[in-house]
Amino acid sequence: MDIIKGIKDVAEVVRKADNIGLYAQILDLQKEALELVEENSKLKRRIELFQDNKHIQENLIVSDNRYFLNLNEKEDGPFCTACWDSESKLIRLHEDNYGQGVIVHRCPICTKK
Repeated sequence: MDIIKGIKDVAEVVRKADNIGLYAQILDLQKEALELVEENSKLKRRIELFQDNKHIQENLIVSDNRYFLNLNEKEDGPFCTACWDSESKLIRLHEDNYGQGVIVHRCPICTKK
């Protein structure tokens, strides 16, 4: 049984019984239950994010001060080490070609090279 629906059903019975004090308490209980359901949803989303980050962390490879993501024998990247290490954001580095074979990778977010 859905807890919110159960509380609504009880509140309706109490309202019909004309017990205002008990009805007010049930409405408060309903509000608290809704807050708990919302908090539970937020915590589930955070757990998913942590699991995703853990999966990424386990598959990151450092090479030349850049991260590469190794998934299914395929390498993706390069990604910014500063952004991942400080904020767990996987930011793809941009390639600047200065000519004569000089190529520099830079982060579009933190501008690290």
